[in-house]
Amino acid sequence: MNALLTQRGLLKLSDKKAFVVAEEFKVGSKIGGRMLSGIGWNFSEHFLGVTENQVQETQIAAWTLLYTAGDKWFLKHWAESQTA
Repeated sequence: MNALLTQRGLLKLSDKKAFVVAEEFKVGSKIGGRMLSGIGWNFSEHFLGVTENQVQETQIAAWTLLYTAGDKWFLKHWAESQTA
């Protein structure tokens, strides 16, 4: 079975008084050593106006969608995960 995603690394995020999404996610900025080349409409609509206060230190996994991944594979495996 082909994988849909590949993990690129773990990112440690330090604690902040305020995490302003629009300041952290700008086209051209680097996140985990990778250049952000575009922001989708859904992300812009739902998250760019968000500010989180008193954010604790955390660690997140960075993933990359593989070029070989297709909608058919994704929909099949997503549907299976919803019934499990």
